[in-house]
Amino acid sequence: MYNPKYNLALQALILLGASGHIVADAKDKRPMFPRSAGWIEPEHQCDAETAVDAWEKWGDLARGVGAIMGTTLLTFDFDPFERAATYDEELNAKRKLWRAATGNALLRLTFGERSRSGRGAHFFVRVTKSFADRRGVRILKKLYAIDVLSGPSRYCDVTGDRLNDLPPFDDDGDGFVEYVLAGIEKQHPEECHTSEGENVPGTYPIACLAELLTYIRLDPEYYKGWVDVGMALCTETNGSNAGLRLWDEWSRATGGAKYTGIDALARKWQGFKCPGKLGVGSIVYMAQQGGANIAQIRLKHSPVANVVIPDGWATKRGGATS
Repeated sequence: MYNPKYNLALQALILLGASGHIVADAKDKRPMFPRSAGWIEPEHQCDAETAVDAWEKWGDLARGVGAIMGTTLLTFDFDPFERAATYDEELNAKRKLWRAATGNALLRLTFGERSRSGRGAHFFVRVTKSFADRRGVRILKKLYAIDVLSGPSRYCDVTGDRLNDLPPFDDDGDGFVEYVLAGIEKQHPEECHTSEGENVPGTYPIACLAELLTYIRLDPEYYKGWVDVGMALCTETNGSNAGLRLWDEWSRATGGAKYTGIDALARKWQGFKCPGKLGVGSIVYMAQQGGANIAQIRLKHSPVANVVIPDGWATKRGGATS
C-alpha cells in the first residue's frame, strides 16, 4: 500500500495523463529512470505507476515524481515571490496583486496543487502546442516569478497536494494560455525589446513618460535632441496637450537660457507629424542612456491588469475548493 504522499502523486499523474519520470538528486533536479540517468529522453520516461513505484523504493535518494510537458501539457509554476521581488514596495504590491488574480483565475479553471516547498503552486493546462518561445513567458518569469513550463524539454514535480477538485483544463487550453500571455505582453510592451520599432505607441502612461524624461539630460545647445524628444512625445501621446505639457516641463527644467516659454514650443509642436518617424522608443533609449531601469519604471506606472476569465471558459468550470 502506498504511503499517502506517493498515492497523491500517483493519482495526480493519472489524472494529468502524463508520462512519469523520477527526479533523483535534489541539487540539480535531473530526471532519472530507474538505474539510468539523463535529461528528458523517451527512454527516461515511464508510466505513472512505474514512476511512483520506483520513487517509493528509492526513498531519500529520489526527490519525487515529475510530469513531462511534451506538447500536451503546460504548467504555470508559481515560484516563491521573493525571487523576483525588489525593494520597491509599490512594485511588489502590484506584482502580488497580479499573481493573486492569475492564481484565482487558474483555480477556477484547472488542476492546481501546492509545490513541494508548500510556498508555491502548479497549475496544469492541456495544450496542443508549445509556448516555450513566447515573449510573455520570459516576462512572467523575470517580473512575476511565474515560470511557464512548455515543450518537451520541460517537466514539473508533481506532489498531488491539490488546491481544487478540477481536472486539467482542455476545452480551450491553447486559447487560455494565449489570453494570459498576450495580456502580459501588452502590459509590458518594452520588456525584452530593444529596437525602437518594437515599442507600441500609446502604451506608456503620462506619469511613466514624465519619469523617463527625468533621466534625459541633453546639452541645451543640442537642438536636434530637443526636437527629437518633442517628436517622440507627440507620437506617443497622439499630439495631445498632455504630451505638449510634458515637453514643456522637461524643456523648462533642462533648457536653461534656451527655454523661451510654452508658446514657442506649441508652435513647433503643431508642425510635428503625429505619428511621426520617431516614437517612444527614442525616449526609452535616451532614458536608458541616462541610467533608467525601464522595466521597473514601466511596471510602477502600469495599471494592475485584472485577469478576467471570459464567459466561454468560466461557465464550463466550477470554483476552487480551497
